[in-house]
Amino acid sequence: MAVGYSVAGNIKISTTHACKASDLMEFGEEIAVIITKNKVISVLPDKEHYRIKVNKIPTWYDPECPMTIRHIHQELTTYVPEYDKMKKWRPPKWLGSDELIQSKQFASIIIDLTPERDRDALLNLKTIKLFNFNCMVTPYKNRAQVYQCNKCGMFSHASNSCTMP
Repeated sequence: MAVGYSVAGNIKISTTHACKASDLMEFGEEIAVIITKNKVISVLPDKEHYRIKVNKIPTWYDPECPMTIRHIHQELTTYVPEYDKMKKWRPPKWLGSDELIQSKQFASIIIDLTPERDRDALLNLKTIKLFNFNCMVTPYKNRAQVYQCNKCGMFSHASNSCTMP
């Protein structure tokens, strides 16, 4: 078995092909205590999650205050009744770095949902009104990360790991 962290920051234990997650579930608390030395809140099998992208969300709440995920979450809960009942795999997050988001007028967020039907319900809305803007709801498509080194111009690595002169 291998121990690591999920994208959401939870401890993730991967099993070999000869072992099933259900075999480890009864030992979940003991394993977690050994790894974290903290109180275990729950032991759950990893679930498939489905991503959607909400586009054209304003990045500033007012001229002095940048938009936060908390503001967006409150707006979604208030104006999209289905959203509050949906099971989120993790909190929504901006698509891009904080510096990039704050340099733009509009940006996108990613919402990870565990049941596929919740993803489909949001996709069927097509647009939602957030902060008086019509925001498009689209499926999120993972893109392969292609890095080009600023130092040597080669692909597949960044300049901070470049060994070329």
